Amino acid sequence: LKKRRRREAEDLMKKQLAAGRRERRAHTRDKNLSEVQLCVVCTENPKEIILLPCGHVCLCEDCSENIR
Repeated sequence: LKKRRRREAEDLMKKQLAAGRRERRAHTRDKNLSEVQLCVVCTENPKEIILLPCGHVCLCEDCSENIR
């Protein structure tokens, strides 16, 4: 029962984070971003994630989650 509640809480948190991400992106997309500012994987979303230890900023949050 504890595991189920924990999983439900995690799912809810993921949904809330995704909704916030979509809202941020909607505002960002209104600004015509240059190609240099876009994620190198999907080329649609703005670069948001700093890779460690190299320090490159080249991925959006969605793509960073997909490559883990």
